[in-house]
Amino acid sequence: MLKRLGKRLRPAGPATLVLVRGDRHCASPEVRQWSEEPPALSSVTGWPRNAVFQEGAREVVEQANGA
Repeated sequence: MLKRLGKRLRPAGPATLVLVRGDRHCASPEVRQWSEEPPALSSVTGWPRNAVFQEGAREVVEQANGA
């Protein structure tokens, strides 16, 4: 479905940013590779919280919050 959508959107607005937002299942290698092929699309993938991720991102989050 994403491939068909991309093929229709890109010719209609070649300079338009197309952002695909997906949950964890959209992080499969096939989807990531497709979104990076020309014409490239931007993508954001949501991941569930976990303690390792939260600790790894702690410093960046504190900086963003002005702490």
